[in-house]
Amino acid sequence: MTAGHEPVPTQRVGMFGKLGAGNYGNDGSLEALLAHLRSHHPAVPVDCMAAGPTVVEERYGIPAVDLSWDRGGSKSGSRLLDRGLTALRVGVGVGIDAWRIARWTRRHSVAIVPGMGTFESTMQVRPWQTPWSLFALAVSARVFGTSMAVVSVGASNPPDQLTRVLLGRALRLASHRSFRDDQSRTAASEMGVDTSHDVVLPDLAFALPTPPRPGRTSGTVGVGVIAWYGAESERAGADAINVRYRAALEDFVGRIVDAGRRVRLLVGDDIDVPIAMDLREAVLTGRPWLDVDAIVFDPVSTLGEYMSQVVELDAVVASRFHNVLCALMCGVPTIAVGYGAKHRVLMERFGVSRFSHEIRSLNVDDLDRSLDGLLAEGDRLSPQLLDVASDERQALVDRLSTVDDLISSARCRRRG
Repeated sequence: MTAGHEPVPTQRVGMFGKLGAGNYGNDGSLEALLAHLRSHHPAVPVDCMAAGPTVVEERYGIPAVDLSWDRGGSKSGSRLLDRGLTALRVGVGVGIDAWRIARWTRRHSVAIVPGMGTFESTMQVRPWQTPWSLFALAVSARVFGTSMAVVSVGASNPPDQLTRVLLGRALRLASHRSFRDDQSRTAASEMGVDTSHDVVLPDLAFALPTPPRPGRTSGTVGVGVIAWYGAESERAGADAINVRYRAALEDFVGRIVDAGRRVRLLVGDDIDVPIAMDLREAVLTGRPWLDVDAIVFDPVSTLGEYMSQVVELDAVVASRFHNVLCALMCGVPTIAVGYGAKHRVLMERFGVSRFSHEIRSLNVDDLDRSLDGLLAEGDRLSPQLLDVASDERQALVDRLSTVDDLISSARCRRRG
């Protein structure tokens, strides 16, 4: 070995995506797959290209670099000038990000997109954001001989043509594809991807440990809060969508406490926290006779901490996908107020599709009746939910061997 030079590892696995940015489901997916790699491939170095690299490094103990060069800028006060500066920043950013992603990718034998709704269009996302970064990753992987794996991802067929092209081509270039449900695999097929050899892999969160559920009632209902502004195609009416949703949620929480139950507010992303705080204040202000503990809110930052809160609840009503999933995993009777097909598919898998509601047409009277029915069935439902979660966990463990095979067979590369 030449003096002054460190030995270069022949194999390195990289995790890629909107990780460490405050979304508990995304980070839970990383946590689950990282635990698997450490158990099955302990000698293989792992690092990450993440939206929140500092959080990833501190929480998971792996090196991380920033996913995006563009962190936005301050407003000038001129709408026309702001638009021009934004366009310039985006134009420069996509080029810089493509170069940075390529530089990162070539250092790895395998680049993994770990779970998440990465290929979905259920939330607001611009083509030059996640879709572009995934496309850049896929092209870079093909150029440098890196194996790209998208593992147990969610997908939907986006209405925006450019987004659809970018996501579809990224999926087609991947060395390994697995989807977290059949509807995601179908959506990929609709984007022009040959999915005939792709597998359905249960959501990576099923691999996370769950706390035991106590055999007693608590008198508390969990209500999940989401910063809901509609999907990308609904951006023009985003503010009105948010106002309607927040009014309905305030009404619903008020009815729960008026019935003598306590409420624990739950979130699944850091951006939900201000919404939850405002909701709690609004309901308590309108009912000055209530004890402040009638509505509790203790923000968390991981799915494990979230599950420690929900496991003792009598029921959960939530919208964020992993809020719903992890409550079900813990055996907690759950209502999904969904914003995508993935919620319906998940609730069907657990045999509780009758407790599904649509966030866009949310009716508080219907939701209130649904909660009463759920609480009445709680004792019977909980064992059923735990059985399904156990089956999904085992299926995930069995099928993760496809990822192990990819890592084992990846061509060893040296950094140049």
